[in-house]
Amino acid sequence: MLGAHAGEVLVGVVMGSAAGNCRLCRVLAREPRPEDHHLAIDWQFHQNVAQVHGLLDTHAWVEKAAVEPALHGFGIGRRLLESVAAALETEEPAELVLECAPDRVGFYTGLGYETVSSIEDPAGPDAYLMQRRIN
Repeated sequence: MLGAHAGEVLVGVVMGSAAGNCRLCRVLAREPRPEDHHLAIDWQFHQNVAQVHGLLDTHAWVEKAAVEPALHGFGIGRRLLESVAAALETEEPAELVLECAPDRVGFYTGLGYETVSSIEDPAGPDAYLMQRRIN
């Protein structure tokens, strides 16, 4: 996990899993369906993402990337994502994948990601699986 700070305040964060150690594939995809309806929506999304991840070769995963909305446009997200890509590089080429909302596709395309497929999101519009080569 990497964070961006303005003084003592955390203003951005990115979390990821190394190639061959994708937390979604290893952990989240194997969790049982929760009883709570709201938690089950997230669980179903993770199941849908896991199906797509299952079609991939060894990959690293960006689990979460977020920047304080008032600070969008200052390059914080770009720097965090470039830093996590560098931190997750391996000696062997691998894909770094992430899922994003439709309105974020352009941002990630600008960072070298390409759209691989769409993923059904039971909580809203379909998400997109995006990837870029690391190493």
